[in-house]
Amino acid sequence: MGRPEPPLNPFMEGDMKKYFIGLMVFVLLISVASGAWRDKKVFLATAVDCGAGVTLVDETGFTSAKISIPWNIQVALVTVTFTRAAGSTPTVDFYFRVSYDNGTTWANYRSTISIPTNEPIISGTTCRVSQPVYFYGVSHIRLWKIVNTDAANALTAVNATLSY
Repeated sequence: MGRPEPPLNPFMEGDMKKYFIGLMVFVLLISVASGAWRDKKVFLATAVDCGAGVTLVDETGFTSAKISIPWNIQVALVTVTFTRAAGSTPTVDFYFRVSYDNGTTWANYRSTISIPTNEPIISGTTCRVSQPVYFYGVSHIRLWKIVNTDAANALTAVNATLSY
């Protein structure tokens, strides 16, 4: 009768097992608490103003960043923000373009972010709307066009961000 066989996994005995489980729960909570989105990119370096009934287009009315999409990202969140005149009810449309070949050619993205006239404001007269976007094979995205349908009131501080 010699010594007993050592356990196959010495970390899973008694108190060590409790510490290990506690550490795994802690790591899981930290990863969840750190936020769902890892990175945030801004389309416009400086927010722009969009006059009453005006359509702004990339490279003439503003300059949009060409945001590179990591190969492993298939879903992201676009958030558009703008300030409207008190009492105005514009419909604002945001159009995007995507590239599948590292920015050499651009195509219209299949979906438009359209903010309806009844969109609630988040503070004062500022509106912020988020919408998921889906990327399958997309290498880059850029803001292409901003359309203000309110013929009487301008929009200010218009910008958009991409979070993934």
